[in-house]
Amino acid sequence: MNKAKASMGGTAVSRIQKGLDERSSWWDRILLAPWVWAALTIMVCAAILLPSAGGLLPDWAPGDLAVYDILLPMDITVPDPAATEAMRVEAREAVRPVYDFEPRQQIEIVNQINAIFLACRVVDTEGGVELQWSTVSDLNLEEEMLSIITGSDCSDEFEAALTEVVAQLYQHRIVDDRRALDRRAAKGLVLRNFATGTEREIGPADVAGVIDVRTELEDSVRAMLLEQAVVKRAWLKASVRFLTNNL
Repeated sequence: MNKAKASMGGTAVSRIQKGLDERSSWWDRILLAPWVWAALTIMVCAAILLPSAGGLLPDWAPGDLAVYDILLPMDITVPDPAATEAMRVEAREAVRPVYDFEPRQQIEIVNQINAIFLACRVVDTEGGVELQWSTVSDLNLEEEMLSIITGSDCSDEFEAALTEVVAQLYQHRIVDDRRALDRRAAKGLVLRNFATGTEREIGPADVAGVIDVRTELEDSVRAMLLEQAVVKRAWLKASVRFLTNNL
């Protein structure tokens, strides 16, 4: 029985010793591998030679006078919002703005004015014909303006006066911001013709008569209508509103 216990004790000891030998052998193999020591050497050198830049930068504000030089072991980027914005502005100004000119819009408006007067003559000639005016034209035609057109007996002269004013307005050209156009034209800009697909450079002289849609359009339309002898004073307000709403 004692012999059996001794045998069992010897077996347990041998297993423990075998496990220690295997673990020691595994660890020794790692420590003897050259790449392990090379990796450790690189990591230690990197930690020594490349410290964090955050702790090296002083808390200076833009415009402060530096009291000492700073040498960093790596490249860093220091944000400069003012300089960045200045570069963006310079880049924008280096690109000439492009303005689109759509001559076909004038033709479409004139054609729709002609369609309104043509429908007016059809109704006047045939009599008793009910017409849905919204189907005649896409223009914004108020009741007051419709009454003026029908009250003029669908006058050819009144029709010609309206289309002439439209032609004059598009000859001068209409923009949404006259001040911005003048400022950009001083440095040069490009006018693109949508109908032909061509582009050409223009300057301040080319935009001298341009009309600002927000501040000048209504007065310009009124002045041009007053030059038309056929346009009565009673028609002026509605006619101005009709043209400005559809340009």
